[in-house]
Amino acid sequence: MTARRRERGFALLAVLLALGLLALITAAISATARQQARLAANLQAGVAAEAMADGTVRTAVFELLAGHWQPGERRALSRPGGIVRLAITRERERINPNFFNPALMTSVLVSLGADPLRAATITAAMQKWRSGWIHQDADYVAAGLPWLPTGERFRDLDEVGLVLGMTPALFAALRPHLSLYGDAQLRPWVADPLIAQALLVIAPPRLPGAAPAGDARGGEAADGGRLPVVGIVAVAELKGGGRFVRHAIVQLGPFDALPPFAVLAWDAGGDE
Repeated sequence: MTARRRERGFALLAVLLALGLLALITAAISATARQQARLAANLQAGVAAEAMADGTVRTAVFELLAGHWQPGERRALSRPGGIVRLAITRERERINPNFFNPALMTSVLVSLGADPLRAATITAAMQKWRSGWIHQDADYVAAGLPWLPTGERFRDLDEVGLVLGMTPALFAALRPHLSLYGDAQLRPWVADPLIAQALLVIAPPRLPGAAPAGDARGGEAADGGRLPVVGIVAVAELKGGGRFVRHAIVQLGPFDALPPFAVLAWDAGGDE
């Protein structure tokens, strides 16, 4: 009788263990299914937000070519299922780290909070970075930096943040005023306010007068016959979740040209 009870007890215990194991397996499968469903929903939302942002960039290009929109504008556009915040900038009127007036760069850095000596040192380091100056490697080694200057033109704006003397905070403040597509000669009447102020500091106007007028879209007349280059940032946000940031650099040509524009850069993510 005792042996039979023991057998029944073992059988009951085995059943309970089996049921517990099945419950754990079922819970794990359910959790995995829910996780996969969330991943699929996030992926779908990301794809939808990307399509929304890209479509808005193309709309902006068309509106710029047609003269309905102008560089310098910020817009919030309602889209089915979400909203897209759009910013359009004149890339030519930002400072090109490969072609800049040293006095202008120093003035801008001072305006951003650097003391004059540090600003002048960073400006000189930027010039040396792209020149292949023979003794500069030792300065980076002495500073304990794990990288060395390339001796070539800046290929990416992030390289400017690696220049000797540059701090992360100062670079974060400077970066919005830089562009690899900026012109060597900047004009205060179309440059961003910080650069415009710095230009007036280093070269105040000798005679009063109105700034030259340009066409509605900041095109050939405003750019002295040069094809305008614009930066377009589109931030798409879906109502149910999902966000995507598209950065595009576009050169605008005559409206009747084929094609009337050229995409110079097309990047995703990052800062707005």
